[in-house]
Amino acid sequence: LTKHQREIIDKLAELSHHKFMDLRTNKLFLPYLETMSPLKALSSINISSRPVKRNSGRELRLEDLRAISFVTSWSQLKQNIPGFFGVGTALQWAEKNNLWKDVQQLYVSSGFFQTLIDNCMMSMTKSNFDITAYMKDDPTYGEFWKSLYEEYQTTKTYLLKLSGTSKLMENYPVDRESILARESIVLPLLVIQHYAIRALNSDKLDDAQREDYSKLIARTIFGVVNAGRNVA
Repeated sequence: LTKHQREIIDKLAELSHHKFMDLRTNKLFLPYLETMSPLKALSSINISSRPVKRNSGRELRLEDLRAISFVTSWSQLKQNIPGFFGVGTALQWAEKNNLWKDVQQLYVSSGFFQTLIDNCMMSMTKSNFDITAYMKDDPTYGEFWKSLYEEYQTTKTYLLKLSGTSKLMENYPVDRESILARESIVLPLLVIQHYAIRALNSDKLDDAQREDYSKLIARTIFGVVNAGRNVA
């Protein structure tokens, strides 16, 4: 890489990181995961050798949340925020500052940069915001969901433009079809899961019903995790 190319990558990384940290420090960030994803259920099932969070005796804090639980929660939501959030904003900045041709050259000449972009595309191919579209009308989390979806759309637009393709992972057709096939298989499980989460959040269930719905969520988590080759 030339000095100019390194400077561009550093600036893109800085902007992307800043965008993600703005999201992370949003007061709704952790409550959103706790309320709208199956994060709480992860503590009751064995999908890894480690607990959901460190310092299990105190209230959940973001810095205590383990990476596996953090990434799995976003994966179950089919939003995969850790895999792409901020990339679109950074690429948009490059275009607005007359650096788009330089970024295109980076994608062609830098194996590191190309892999980074391709991994973002894979993560986004595993995303499906249609499943959680109902959240846009939520009185508490509606605007937060919209901010996630907006960055997804921005990132998708710029990744397709950068790669010169019309759909995500177009250059990897076998891998793309494999992912889409697995995503179609788990779709019913995810619909059931979100129904169960909403039922638990409604506080209209008795203890026996809450236990049944909790077990249902746990089973769907197992199914979704086992169907995927990875969760990012």
